[in-house]
Amino acid sequence: MDNKEKYKKIIDKIHVSEDLKKKTLNKINNRVYRNHYIKYLATGATLLLVIMFGIYYVLEMPKNNSKKNSDIFSSTNISIHNPTVSVENDLSTFKDIDELRKILKENIDTLKRTTNEDFITTGVEEASTEFSTNLENSKSSQSSNNDFSTTNIQVEGVDEADIIKTDGKYIYYVNSNLLYIIEADTLEEVNKIDFANTSSLNQNFFINEIYLVNNRLVVLGNYYYYETSVTSEKRLSYDIEIINSNYYAKAIIFNVSNPKNIIQEREIKIDGTYTNSRMIGNCLYFISTKAPVYYDKIEDFEILPSYQINNEEKVYIPANKIVYFPNTNSYQYVIIAGIDISKDEDVNIASFFGSWPDKIYASENNIYIPLNQYWYENNSNYIYKFSLKNAKIEYVAKGSFEGYLDSQFSIDEYNGFLRIATTSGYDDKSTNTLYTFNSNLEEVSKLTDIAKGEKIYSVRFIGKIGYIVTFEQIDPLFVIDLSDPYHPEIKGELEMPGYSSYLHPYDETHIIGIGYNVKSNGYGGVKNSNMKIAMFDVSDLNNPKEMFNTSIGEENVYSELNYNHKALFYSKSKNLIGFPIQSSGYDYSKYTDNFTIFEIDLEKGFIVHGKIEQIHDFRTSIKRVIYIGDNLYTFSESFITKYNLDTFEKLQELRIY
Repeated sequence: MDNKEKYKKIIDKIHVSEDLKKKTLNKINNRVYRNHYIKYLATGATLLLVIMFGIYYVLEMPKNNSKKNSDIFSSTNISIHNPTVSVENDLSTFKDIDELRKILKENIDTLKRTTNEDFITTGVEEASTEFSTNLENSKSSQSSNNDFSTTNIQVEGVDEADIIKTDGKYIYYVNSNLLYIIEADTLEEVNKIDFANTSSLNQNFFINEIYLVNNRLVVLGNYYYYETSVTSEKRLSYDIEIINSNYYAKAIIFNVSNPKNIIQEREIKIDGTYTNSRMIGNCLYFISTKAPVYYDKIEDFEILPSYQINNEEKVYIPANKIVYFPNTNSYQYVIIAGIDISKDEDVNIASFFGSWPDKIYASENNIYIPLNQYWYENNSNYIYKFSLKNAKIEYVAKGSFEGYLDSQFSIDEYNGFLRIATTSGYDDKSTNTLYTFNSNLEEVSKLTDIAKGEKIYSVRFIGKIGYIVTFEQIDPLFVIDLSDPYHPEIKGELEMPGYSSYLHPYDETHIIGIGYNVKSNGYGGVKNSNMKIAMFDVSDLNNPKEMFNTSIGEENVYSELNYNHKALFYSKSKNLIGFPIQSSGYDYSKYTDNFTIFEIDLEKGFIVHGKIEQIHDFRTSIKRVIYIGDNLYTFSESFITKYNLDTFEKLQELRIY
């Protein structure tokens, strides 16, 4: 479900027949629009635009193209001047542009033959946005008068972008390519930026998510534009028109010291599609993936990744600065940009030749990027480690593992060691493994055959302890002692009906699981019933216990939290936890849409603290809930609503759609 939800949009320079166009559209429609069509509305519109205008290539490119960028940058005189790209001397990089061309062509041809897909060379790029705090990170931020909730993140000190951020006084909310700035006390809209209609910000920019750090607002998203050229050759008595589509991941930095008059300070574009990001202090690290198109007459500069600051000259990354590991089977670039948003400095770039990132994990000092070796299978995969310091990015090491990852929580760094939990195979042949690597990503231990015939549904590492939930018919919760990274040991195992799809630390001896109850499907297997939230006592590693649980809904219940940890509402200081819940009932005729918040009581269990119900409609479905002081705020496509956190009395409402 995760990969289907996150399938992204880019099709560049396609050689296609009309039948293949329809087949491609049907595939993407089936993958993307099945559940959350609104979330990717902009993506679908972009794809349709590409198909409507056409991206017409013949099997052999014409020898003479007119009015192209190659008139400015020839293959013998590429404007490449990039002092910010640095690699260590012992790293393997492309020797020169000729080697890059050779490897790129070989890998594209190999994947085309292997997959038997004619559109493998079109530049389809997949991104993951992925999308939970460590034990210490459950604390709320503090302002002078109020405490307020923050984005639910994985690692303390490593912020993750989201559609909403607040400093306790103002709320910044991304909705339908609009950025709203709301004064929390009055619920007054003090500013709004329409990125679709603001010419100075380019109409072709689509917001994904934002950061808010020390009066700086960072807006992240994708920017695209098209260039058209007509060849001088004629085929079948008509000119051949070529439409070159260009996609960039863009970060726009605003000074929001005065939210009523925000000032754009900088913008950074890097080649490809925005994939993921992290913010550590004032340092932003964001990642894109780019699948270059290749044909025999393509200019050298057209296959090189690039970046651009403001409207300055575009900088192309030379082939001998692109990290390349021999025998890789992919043909995509991964580009990482690092920038201190508080300073007027150049951007730092790292680029390597690999596949698209599956998930990413970042600690305060390192970022890890796992890559699928093949897009169509999940067997042998690599993980790359980059050190992060003062916005600078340096490649450190590469490791390998078998299997696929459930989520970003399947990866964790502790005391210099990396832990990765994976599932290999499918159905009754599946097996689960926990790897431990040293700082050089050399494997130092491996726990294998964990719950054979099952797959991992959730993982959480909390210091020296790891928690893994697998599922097939029942839900085993494994408690693993990782205090000795060279000799990890499964200490305890708890079996119960259903499974947890998300684990959240409560305190040093308790962990919360949110997932599903299950029931028979009538064919010897099981299927999801309603949802549940459970409290586990893990004070005795050898004997974990479920203290209590609460069922949610009746049947056919769903929550965004199942795949996006940022949908969680949590306050340890207030002992509250909540998330959005949609239910259609037994016969799919009784749709309900609500956000339920539970009070956590270790003696009494989970007690419903309050429930906000909405009409089941994308315009009113609640995307996020935050609190500031004693007030609760809900956010949907059409409304921002303010409630009293204790009584759930509606105080104010702002219509925004």
